[in-house]
Amino acid sequence: MAISRKEKEVPKDLPPARIYLDDLEMVIRVFQEAKESQTDKLENQPVLKFELEGQECTELTDLPKITETTKNFSKEVTMPGFSSMLRISPKSTYWDSFGLGSKEEWSIHSRLEPIFRARERPLVAFAHKMPAGIIGVGLGIIGTLALFPILVSYSIPFMFYPQPSPRVPLGFAIILIVLWAIRDSLTSSHTILVLRYYSESSAKRRESSKSKAWDIAKMILGPIVGALILWLIQHLSHKFLP
Repeated sequence: MAISRKEKEVPKDLPPARIYLDDLEMVIRVFQEAKESQTDKLENQPVLKFELEGQECTELTDLPKITETTKNFSKEVTMPGFSSMLRISPKSTYWDSFGLGSKEEWSIHSRLEPIFRARERPLVAFAHKMPAGIIGVGLGIIGTLALFPILVSYSIPFMFYPQPSPRVPLGFAIILIVLWAIRDSLTSSHTILVLRYYSESSAKRRESSKSKAWDIAKMILGPIVGALILWLIQHLSHKFLP
């Protein structure tokens, strides 16, 4: 029986990024040039379809009229004999094609990946790669270690078991809760589509940078404030409760 190597699948997932209309134009060009047999004849020009915020349009210039930024977006490029699509959602960004061969799909992947990698959001990419269960398992271990001495003292009354300070497990729990809140905030979006050209005025860029800085500040300060509230509740309960 002959043994053959299984052909590697073409990756369809794309990294989290902040992309602009310039990048969408490049993606359209990549899809349009996917088949080497395509020509510049009028009948072979791509048919475009964009969908966002519950609305559809066929012109790139109409997108800024619908919204300024979005985390949910789909784009289809249809040409004779094949079609390609790009889909952006809060959990993933991916592309797919229909009617293309493996060689042509690998060509699309090799050209799309650099477009998104150049605009990548590194922290968001790291958060999406982090397994959600790790933090939950950590909280479970801390809870078990904190409750174990109490269970021993109730099940074996005559056995002396040193009661550890609750501050250590509580401190670790607060750290894990803060990490969970940060991860949850980072994974609330994947790719963000900004419906303007990257080359627009620097004033708009500065305004966008301020907005991003405020979003990051809220993301960091939110968990810290939550941790301080938990610490204050613990401190007051030790002080006023018997």
